[in-house]
Amino acid sequence: MYKFILLDLDETIWDFKAAEHRAFEETMLEHGIPVTPEIAAFYNVTNQGLWKALERKEVTKDELKCVRFERTYNKALELFKDASLPPLGPDTCKIINQTYMERLSHLGIMLDGAEDFLRSLSLLRKEKNFGVYFITNGTAITAHGRIAASGVDQYVDGAFISDDIGVEKPGVKFFNYVTNTLNEGDSGKYLVIGDSLTSDIQGAENAGMDSVLFAYYGKFPEGHESHNITYRATSYDEILSIIDSNT
Repeated sequence: MYKFILLDLDETIWDFKAAEHRAFEETMLEHGIPVTPEIAAFYNVTNQGLWKALERKEVTKDELKCVRFERTYNKALELFKDASLPPLGPDTCKIINQTYMERLSHLGIMLDGAEDFLRSLSLLRKEKNFGVYFITNGTAITAHGRIAASGVDQYVDGAFISDDIGVEKPGVKFFNYVTNTLNEGDSGKYLVIGDSLTSDIQGAENAGMDSVLFAYYGKFPEGHESHNITYRATSYDEILSIIDSNT
């Protein structure tokens, strides 16, 4: 029987794509960079690739924050020669990233049905006496800001944020920090719920914990069959049923 539920945030509770798109648009406009589908697509591919590289420990989080906008700004210089953009300076990417992080930290946009799910989960946790904690690889400023902006903290017992811990999912050190903090070393007492094979599911495997792979839009990611996944769910009701039956 599970004693702790570890719940991912982006694309499990939050509509990160919507928040990211809005924050990116506002940031580009503030810095005089035209917002077009091409530049947005370039940023998305670059950013996603760097986050995967972070999971593989090929870049640091500080490098990720700057490199994604350094590459995007250079692409903008190439695409928008008539925009009179100044050359990339030594602090340009840092300044742009700071604007982006500030915008994103106020955008806790939830997926449809997520708040009802959290409300039901909170009632169940009180009834059956188990703990619920968010686990996220988000940066500290954006994660704390979005948690506060969306008000989801009222439904859980706390949050574990990689920036605060100093290591990211799927690293076993992340999950060791969680188990040490919660003073429960039995990995069988934990259930990890998330949408990502490479951070949530792989992290659960690394830590010897059970997992729920959640596909909000109904399609599981390619390669999910090769992972040791305990449960699969395509709706919040399915997740609640799994938790209710195992706590």
